[in-house]
Parts: sequence; structure tokens; C-alpha cells
Amino acid sequence: MLRYARQISLLGTEFSEELMRHEGREGKISLTIGVNADSLATWFAPVFTALAKWPQLSCEILRTDENLTVGLLRSGRVSAVVTNSQEAAQGCTIRRLGSMRYYAVAAPGVVSEASKDELSSVPIVLFDREDPLQHQMLERIDPTKPRPVGTISYVPDSLLFVQAIRAGMGWGMVPEQQLAIAPELMVLNEQWFIDVPLFWQRWSVDSPALDRLGNILYTAAQESGIGLLP
Repeated sequence: MLRYARQISLLGTEFSEELMRHEGREGKISLTIGVNADSLATWFAPVFTALAKWPQLSCEILRTDENLTVGLLRSGRVSAVVTNSQEAAQGCTIRRLGSMRYYAVAAPGVVSEASKDELSSVPIVLFDREDPLQHQMLERIDPTKPRPVGTISYVPDSLLFVQAIRAGMGWGMVPEQQLAIAPELMVLNEQWFIDVPLFWQRWSVDSPALDRLGNILYTAAQESGIGLLP
């Protein structure tokens, strides 16, 4: 019900805005979208530059995990999301943005050559309890030891997550784009990476505002380089 109500509200607002444009006045459009924290911390900055040139739009961005964004879309809390789900939610359309590559990294001295063979025993940093990347990496390295048994720390902020790893709290999966700000971090193995696909999912209503916003995000993703990854 919430989703349908917000769709009707959006369409009504856009219709009124179109009428006011013909009368020489400017209308206001409000959109709420869900975006994962790592996207906000890496490739998303040019989106704000484009939004600054769109004064009629009031945009609320909800920071969330890319694994949980579709739930917000289905509930009607948001009208579009950046998500890793390639299955379109009911009543929605989907467009691929690209992929973010995450490497297993640590500060010097945290993971020795010998301990790489027992990575599940090394202290680990997770974004939050919903963060699956480190577990996926452990399972790929050694399917018999997919769960960490060493000290676990949770840091639910993209920038501070990297800082925690830089400080030596443990190893973790960091987006390739963020390694530039932490050149001292060591990639544990060049083959230890995970590509996380990103998609733009939005209500499948005829909305010029959602069309325009989707094009802004797609352009930013392509210019950042994430659109080049499979």
C-alpha cells in the first residue's frame, strides 16, 4: 500500500510540475532512494554534482547494505535502489551499473605468509553482521574453514572500516577504489578478490524524474570505471 501510495504521489507531483512549467513556474519533486555505503564512499560523488544542477529535486538518500536495498524497494520506503540483486522486484525495472571489486587486504604485519594458510584464525574486520564478503572469501580460499574463528570487529562506516584495517585491527575486503587512500595496505593475494555487481532498480512507472536520476547514476558509474568490470 505504501509503495502504491508513493507512486501515485510521484506521478501526481510530476503532472503538476509539468503544468506549472507550461505556466512559467517551477514545481518540486521529492524522491527517496537507497544506496549502499561503499558506493556513497567511492564512485557516487559526481552524482551530487549533477543533482546540484537539478534544483527542482528534493532527494533523500538512505544509506544501506547492497544486500538489503530491495527490501526497501518492495516495502515502498524508496522508489529506487542501488543493489546487487539482479532479479527485478515485482513492479520494477532493472539496469546494470557495473561491478565493484573488493580485495582481501591487511596492514603490514597483521597477516604473515604462514598465517595466510589459516586466514580464518586471523583477526577480521566486518562492516556489520550482514556483511557476507569476508565469509565468501574464506569459503573460496578453504571450503572446510568458511567461518572466522579469530577476533571479529564490526565497523559500520565505509571510511572508518578502511581506517580500522589500516590500524591493524584485522584483515577485510576493501573496494579497489578505496585502496588509493590507503596505499600501505597489503593485498594478501592478487587472486583473492570478489566482484560485486551493482544494479539500478526502480519502480516501473512512467516517471521522467526516475529516468533522469537513473541516467545520472549510470553516467557516474561508467565514468568511475566500475562499469568496465563484468
